[in-house]
Amino acid sequence: MSQYRGPFSKVKKAGNPYGRNAVDVKELYLKGEILRQGNESTVNFDAAQAGSMSSASTIIPSAPTTGGSATDDVYLYFDSVARDFTSDLSNGAIKFLINNINNQTPVDNVISIRINSFYFPRVSAAATVPDYFFFGRVYVLITSPSMPSSQSVLAQNGNRYHFECEIQTLNSVAIKLIPIQPVYYFPRPVQSISELTFNFYTPLDFKSISIPNDTLQVVAQAGTNPAQFFIQIPDNTSAIAPVGVPTAPGVAIYIQSFKSVNPTLNNTVNSAVGYFADNIISLTTFSVSLLDFTTLAVNTPCIVIVAKNRVGIETRFKSIRGQLTNGIVATNM
Repeated sequence: MSQYRGPFSKVKKAGNPYGRNAVDVKELYLKGEILRQGNESTVNFDAAQAGSMSSASTIIPSAPTTGGSATDDVYLYFDSVARDFTSDLSNGAIKFLINNINNQTPVDNVISIRINSFYFPRVSAAATVPDYFFFGRVYVLITSPSMPSSQSVLAQNGNRYHFECEIQTLNSVAIKLIPIQPVYYFPRPVQSISELTFNFYTPLDFKSISIPNDTLQVVAQAGTNPAQFFIQIPDNTSAIAPVGVPTAPGVAIYIQSFKSVNPTLNNTVNSAVGYFADNIISLTTFSVSLLDFTTLAVNTPCIVIVAKNRVGIETRFKSIRGQLTNGIVATNM
């Protein structure tokens, strides 16, 4: 059996009139405060290691005091495939409804947000202008109707952000964004967050990054071999690749919600293994050589996920909760 005894194992038990198991809340509070400060120091050290050990001048912001209150952490994963479809991708905005992710529950009394490193599409600008990522930085601003815009870092010309990310180039289709300061502490707790939007910008004057769509509404074309897919307006095949034959083996895609009268074909098309789009026929049509729709009798709608355009961000919300006493009867006050 472990010999470890928790931080409250030596708290004195008060005598009558409150009963033999009453707890001295004053001592409990002091021990809890010491423990809390120690935990926050660990969090700050971990944050420094995670995002900024390469920079000697980086200063990790101090956590605000919580006046003796306990805190809870809520971890949520924001996947662009599950975004709210009012998101304005062309202006670098990905919106999420937290209730849809967190069991119909908003996060409340938020005092800090932490994001981990994540992958981002390798967006290409026109050949006649500098690359989107020329300066090696991407700024992330989190917005929400319940979050005052003043609770962010103020930059020139009224621009704001919460996280500055360093760019690690991976390949021609994806980059890795590494937050230099992974934790943002709000000057005042945010009462409740039920929706939020991640906004992505590049220097100099916080230009929005146009994010390619990762979820395409398409129609499988009956009787085609190799199988062809028609992309419905307003999307087009530029979200996959330029017109022509992509570099082998092609662009990774995943097909969902394909429902024909043939169960075997449905299972094949909807396979979680995925496929390669290996011929971009036009701005509206592409094909997959490993699928055969010869037996497909009617055009069939489905969804295509373009893997290289997907964005997934793991986020931690730290919230204030009740007092450390947790409802224990106070004595000797």
